Amino acid sequence: VVDNELVEVQMKGILKIPDIQSVEIRKDDQQLFYSGQAQLKNIKSHQFILSYNHNGLIKTLGTCYVNATFDRIYKTLIDRAIIILVSQGTKTFLVSTFIFFLFYHLIGRHLKTIAKYAQNLDLKNEQKLTLKRNKPLKDELSLVTESLNTMTHSLHISHKELYSANENLRKSEKDLKASQRIALLGSWRLDLATNQVVWTEELYKTYGFDPTLPPLPYTDHMKLFTPDSWEKLSTALARTSETGIPYELELETVKEDGSNGWMWVRGEVVNDSAGKIIGLWGAAQDITERKLEQERYKTTIESSIDGFWITNLKGEFLEVNEAYSSMIGYKRDELLKMSIMDIEALERSEETEKRIEKIIRNGSDRFESRHRHKKGHIIDLEISTTYTPDSGGLFFVFLRNITDRNRMEKQVQQSQKMESIGTLASGIA
Repeated sequence: VVDNELVEVQMKGILKIPDIQSVEIRKDDQQLFYSGQAQLKNIKSHQFILSYNHNGLIKTLGTCYVNATFDRIYKTLIDRAIIILVSQGTKTFLVSTFIFFLFYHLIGRHLKTIAKYAQNLDLKNEQKLTLKRNKPLKDELSLVTESLNTMTHSLHISHKELYSANENLRKSEKDLKASQRIALLGSWRLDLATNQVVWTEELYKTYGFDPTLPPLPYTDHMKLFTPDSWEKLSTALARTSETGIPYELELETVKEDGSNGWMWVRGEVVNDSAGKIIGLWGAAQDITERKLEQERYKTTIESSIDGFWITNLKGEFLEVNEAYSSMIGYKRDELLKMSIMDIEALERSEETEKRIEKIIRNGSDRFESRHRHKKGHIIDLEISTTYTPDSGGLFFVFLRNITDRNRMEKQVQQSQKMESIGTLASGIA
């Protein structure tokens, strides 16, 4: 016999235990008693066998199922975790704020000053970096400040030097362009690896091209010259590229309108740091007017009864007229292979060199000299020469044969001398 009221009282007593959700007594899968609320999540169930001793016999009443919930435990854990997180977060925030403030006060504000200084750095006007500190310290920040001030001072000096160099370079470029314009002289550069050519503005004008356009490729340059001149130029370029020996030529050009002109050109090699030839560069000058003048002079000179020749600084004959050839006895082709020293009979080589220096210094000179004829006899000459620095330096020389005049003057002087002697003798007698 089971006292139902007593069982219910006991079950309610169990339910008062914290976290107990429900109590159930079952026997043979049949529910006998149930008290509490059913819950499906966060439940832990435990069972107990109910029995009693009756006159030494163990009687089973059923099985008691006690269901406990973890909701309160989980909530307590979460609350504690939140409290821990909030407290730790607050500590971390306070400590971080303190560290940040300390870092900013000791380092950060100075780094900001340094960054602002670097951002507003003006190399034209030197400004010294200073940090706002209660007292000067010899630490890393002071070393950085000193280094920055030293670097800024060096940069300021370098900027002034660079600015001055750029100004001088701009002036030099301006002067160079003006000089090239006045002299009708342009320069060029050729990269042997790519055959790319660079021209100066004046060289564009010399060839009659638009300076805003790229120059003709090297392979198309043959169109700018007559076939004979292009052969000379291409041969000279190939020889200079191989040997490194500069070349200097006078070439006949072909202009866009089909007319011809003349160009003086000179080229030299460009070497890399290892001495390897990597390109060519040089100058070109429009000498069309000079050539025309020379042709006019040549016509005039060839018809002149006086001798005429042109020599370079070495005294080598570059041009000789027929009058001088007849005067000295050598053919023109022979003279063009000779120099002044081969026919000079009065001055020694040292004296001739000094006279050349004097002519270069003064620009012209007039004097008498003596040349040796091909047949060996000496002829007296009156010489008038003019120097021009064009084409490396040239001498334009006019020569007049005064041998007969000098002979006659000597005869007159001899005759006058004899007359004086006769007069003196008759006076004595």
